Amino acid sequence: MIDKSKNEAFPIEYKDAKKPQKLYWTFKIQIFAESLLAEESRHYKVPFGFIKFEQTGDLEKIKISNASWG
Repeated sequence: MIDKSKNEAFPIEYKDAKKPQKLYWTFKIQIFAESLLAEESRHYKVPFGFIKFEQTGDLEKIKISNASWG
């Protein structure tokens, strides 16, 4: 998802699964990698990413920040 007026992008991952009790680290790594790609290649700011779990309809918001990478 892109908001050109604010120069922001929001990666969204769709998982054909139920939301687990605790998000897998690999899900977060994937969102972080997509965020980095949007920032580096398209020069968008990426404040958040999302994971949509299709089987339960849950939408998980993942905050993206420099602290998230450590």
